[in-house]
Amino acid sequence: MVSTRADPDLPLARWRVRGELVEIRAADLRFTSDEANAYLNVATGLDLAGRLHQPLAENVTGVVIPEAGHFIPDEQPDATVDALTAFIDHARVG
Repeated sequence: MVSTRADPDLPLARWRVRGELVEIRAADLRFTSDEANAYLNVATGLDLAGRLHQPLAENVTGVVIPEAGHFIPDEQPDATVDALTAFIDHARVG
């Protein structure tokens, strides 16, 4: 398994043709509008009206929070709040 942000210098095209490569890209990990609605409204109880969730579903991004492992909110709560606040503020401004 190889995980990268850019295509590595490997014979990817050959592996694709042979069916020896499985790629998972950002689009594969992104919520659809319906999935975002279900998660934000049902799982969290936020009760967002109409398409208010759309900017959150379309703006998939990531941040690195240093000195955190598998459960980031517990290990770095202030950094988690800062990252979420910046993300939500960016979604509001659009």
